[in-house]
Amino acid sequence: MLEAARAVGSSLLLLAILIYMFGIVMHMFLSSNEELADRFGTLALCMWTLLLDGALTSETKPTLEALLSEEEYAMVFIFLCFIFLSCLTVMNMLIGVLCEVVSAVKQLEEQTAAHELVKGTVLVLLKQLDVDESGDISKEEMPLVFIFPTAFFFFLGRVFFFLGRFSVPTGCLSVCLS
Repeated sequence: MLEAARAVGSSLLLLAILIYMFGIVMHMFLSSNEELADRFGTLALCMWTLLLDGALTSETKPTLEALLSEEEYAMVFIFLCFIFLSCLTVMNMLIGVLCEVVSAVKQLEEQTAAHELVKGTVLVLLKQLDVDESGDISKEEMPLVFIFPTAFFFFLGRVFFFLGRFSVPTGCLSVCLS
């Protein structure tokens, strides 16, 4: 979850930097235009217009029409570039959060699958090997693991293979080593 918060924070910081940089450029070229003073008169108004109309795309058409009516074609291009970059930044932020959530769910599912494997197979096998039914595998009962082919195959083939890939609860395995 911390990685997702860091990704969101980085994307929002990048978006703020984009708004500031494009706000300076648009203010430099449009601050002298009287018709566009309500949107681009000051740096704060430029940044506000870029945030609402560019990044959040609330009313891009009136802003673009105002720029076109004043024949500010270069500023139309810059405004469209800002819209593209800001939408791309927000989209990457959402994709990053989604990937983090999918990764966390995948890891949880793998751990659940490994736990169910150990619970469903190892514990049943250990109960079969517990000759005196004490609930523990003693040192005398441990060689039975190597005598029974099913147990030997399972312990060498499956458990040690899954130990390298999954986080298997150590309590289940400590029974067979005591």
